[in-house]
Amino acid sequence: MKKLSRPLLTVTVIFGSAFILAAMGCGTSKSTPKPAVVTEIAPQTDDSGQTTSGPVAVDSVARELSPAEITRECSTSEFSKLIAWRNLLNSANSAIDSVKDKKDVNTIKSAVDAVKACDAVVEEHASSPCRKTTKTIVDPTNPTVKLYDQARLLKDCKKSTDYLVKYNARPVKQTEPVVVTPTPTPIPNTQPQQPPVISEPIPNTPPSAGNLRQCTSDEFQKLSDYSSAQTKADTSIKNLGAMTSWQYDANAISNAALATKAVEALMKYHSQNPCQKLILQADGSKQIKDYTADSLRARGFLARTYFYEFVQNNSTLIFPNADLYLDFSPLSPKVFPSGFRDQVSGNCLVENRTENTIDYSNGQAKIVDTRGFEEKQIVMQTAEGLLISCYGLNIDGPFSKRQIVKVLKEEQSDIRLTYKLK
Repeated sequence: MKKLSRPLLTVTVIFGSAFILAAMGCGTSKSTPKPAVVTEIAPQTDDSGQTTSGPVAVDSVARELSPAEITRECSTSEFSKLIAWRNLLNSANSAIDSVKDKKDVNTIKSAVDAVKACDAVVEEHASSPCRKTTKTIVDPTNPTVKLYDQARLLKDCKKSTDYLVKYNARPVKQTEPVVVTPTPTPIPNTQPQQPPVISEPIPNTPPSAGNLRQCTSDEFQKLSDYSSAQTKADTSIKNLGAMTSWQYDANAISNAALATKAVEALMKYHSQNPCQKLILQADGSKQIKDYTADSLRARGFLARTYFYEFVQNNSTLIFPNADLYLDFSPLSPKVFPSGFRDQVSGNCLVENRTENTIDYSNGQAKIVDTRGFEEKQIVMQTAEGLLISCYGLNIDGPFSKRQIVKVLKEEQSDIRLTYKLK
């Protein structure tokens, strides 16, 4: 065979390649693009030896349905599962945030539980979206509507899912229900206690002996609504660090205000109407929990403390659900005979206009009235009638207790004020 010269061979290759590219271009222009599908990781084994999922196709065209398109109210059993799912997801997402998205065995376990619950609720609501309409304690005249459809659920689950995908720990997809609707009969807990699955206020008291009436559905719904507000408030407050380093934060004070208003209303109600509820635990056991004024007071301590420290006022530091106290331990004198009038601790004047000797040697005095802020001063009156007037406060507009203490300290007045929550 006659050999082709190098120049002729080069020309042939170039024209041949051009023909092939042209043919491919024509074929591509006639093809119909397919919907985008996201495929997750292939099967892996995590640190605990658990087999993770194979490729999972996720429909990327799922959209959030409008409120008008979701007309069906969630059934009681559906919403119980959604409450359990949300509680698991919140715990997992908080754990992920706390480890700053780094690999952590306990966080992976928490995220695995959450994503398993995600798979179940997404599967259930892909074809059967529902809504939950609730009258809240905070604003009973303005019901809240929560929508549950495939797109919204997938969006909520994204953080935990992405975390597991990142570390090849995404569990095999499962769609079995993760929560059983509680029954009236308690089952003894024979395993170590774990955080509860259902989003509900957790009393700092021992489990009930079963001597209270059962909470009604309406009562428990209000408790669950409050629990969501409390969890949100506690999270935003804990992000501010230790209590001694707290600063005013608009988001934290807003969340704390809602949680405080809700829990104080519940405390008042359950002081006269205590009840109990059978709660499903993370380990599958069930436990009775009491809802009393004391248990709710313990649960709301953090949010209420932050609220009263930083809530903005215009005329007073006195509130019906928190008593204000002045600590006399750093002040001198501590005993004030009738007619006493003298300067103590910087620009603060103390007067005893009563006919009795007032003795605060034992420490604190309850403040029953505060006034004078519009004149850049604070006048405090104790329950025994002692007046403490501090002048020259550098305040302009609304103020908080924490701010007043700070301003007094700047003026060399060691006036220590604390709230005792009722």
